[in-house]
Amino acid sequence: MKNLFLIAIIVLGFSGISFGQDGNTNYVLATSSAKIIAQLEITQEAGLDFGTIGAKSTATNVTIAATAAGTRGGTADLIATAIGNSGEFSVTGQPSSNFSITLAAAATTLSPVTGTGDPMVIGSWLASGDLTGHTTDGDGAATFYVGATLTVGASQDAATYTGTYDVTIHYE
Repeated sequence: MKNLFLIAIIVLGFSGISFGQDGNTNYVLATSSAKIIAQLEITQEAGLDFGTIGAKSTATNVTIAATAAGTRGGTADLIATAIGNSGEFSVTGQPSSNFSITLAAAATTLSPVTGTGDPMVIGSWLASGDLTGHTTDGDGAATFYVGATLTVGASQDAATYTGTYDVTIHYE
């Protein structure tokens, strides 16, 4: 019994030494946080329109500038009464925040809606300003424009052509 009592005292003595806290231990209750900002929204205000183009016996192109004026140029016969326009997009989001634009990664096509005709290719995508560094104003709004180049085939069939392209925005 003496041995059992002696073992119990030794074990309890070691447990006090092994599991005791010394005066040099301290802790802090740390904090964490998150801030959620307004979701970026994009709306197409005007579609990219290359206007009315006269067919030619050789391949031509039409370029629409990525500006509010949407200046049109190129080697095609450009009909003055239907000059087209750049694509216009409005953005809403967190006030005074930077965002970037990603345009169609590859060439896209315009296909005939009425009549017949081979698809036409749109490429050389441009956005007003750079693709990065756009900023929403103090109300969280911004506007940008998209332009591109349309390749018109030789003796392109008379028809109305349409297509779609991707425009993506994201916070920087």
